[in-house]
Amino acid sequence: MASLAGLVSAVRVDEVVLPLQRPVRNGTAFIAQREYVLVTVETVDGATGTACALTRGAPIRAMVEDFLAPRLIGQSAFNLQNAWQDNYRAGELFLGRSGAFIRALSLIDIALWDLLGAVLERPVAAILGGGGGSAPVMAALGYYQSDADGRIIADLDRLTEEYVGFVERGFRKFKVMAGGAPLTVDVERIRAISSVLPPDAELAVDVNGAWSTAAEGLRFLDAVDVPFSFIEDPFRPDNDSALRRFRAQSSAVVAVGEWESGIHRFRSLLGDGLADVLRIDATACGGIGEWMRIAALASAYDASIVPHYYPEIHVHLAAAVPGVDAVETVPVETGADNFDELLTHSAWAGGASATPLDTPGFGTEWDWERIRHVR
Repeated sequence: MASLAGLVSAVRVDEVVLPLQRPVRNGTAFIAQREYVLVTVETVDGATGTACALTRGAPIRAMVEDFLAPRLIGQSAFNLQNAWQDNYRAGELFLGRSGAFIRALSLIDIALWDLLGAVLERPVAAILGGGGGSAPVMAALGYYQSDADGRIIADLDRLTEEYVGFVERGFRKFKVMAGGAPLTVDVERIRAISSVLPPDAELAVDVNGAWSTAAEGLRFLDAVDVPFSFIEDPFRPDNDSALRRFRAQSSAVVAVGEWESGIHRFRSLLGDGLADVLRIDATACGGIGEWMRIAALASAYDASIVPHYYPEIHVHLAAAVPGVDAVETVPVETGADNFDELLTHSAWAGGASATPLDTPGFGTEWDWERIRHVR
């Protein structure tokens, strides 16, 4: 076992662009490729930890290499909480409490937790106090299929077959995209999906901030007339006024948080009564420690948690925190995800329930040969 006195000797950043086999669209964006950034922290005694996330077009590499890495080199790799606090305080005033800086800080923190798990030879879930419990998996399906020019391709047979296939595999929690097509098209799609789901299945809808006014959301609910487990990101994250009006005029369960960073913003959302479900993303909110602090805040407000994407990370957090309703996955069958191309082995089983594997750190085995080839 490497010494816990190990000092950080290097921070490496790799960027990878992987084209999707077929373009897709969510509520607001046409997606033809996925851009990933991997951050690896190495100690003088050769131990490593790695974190990976979508760049979303942000200059994360520059934030890591130019600002965070120089502050980390020579520091103890296992002084996680103090290192996070020092880096956060150094950057928050001039680089911001959201955006590229916090995403870069998140990846540094996640890589350090992965490193700690490797050194202790324990999964992150166990280090955080989690047992071997499992959480249901929510399959995010129903992405809009698009042609090369971004035009939506309507294919209800293919759409319903996608959901039926996952029902047959035991899944009972689902999500569908909306807001990226005319209302009549969304109504047709959602009703078709609802007709093939069993009575014990739940369907959430992700609008990806496509609505501008509360009236748009209310028209959608009236037209669809399908009970949703939650409506995710009905408005852009800065449009609290529309969200407040929508909450006042609707009984819909609202989920927000994937775009948010830091406990300050989540405290505001919960304190103002604007959220029922928190979509906390460890790669965006500030990392593992901040995710855990936000989860504790959610418990105080009786809000539930459905982490955003990255099941390889969030399966560990779900095992350590009560109140996680489900772990989200974007199956490769949707065409919207190609994260598996970076891996030789995933850290979770990929079924209808998620349990962290008993492997060190986050348990992700990266295909470094391929990453070096395509980076």
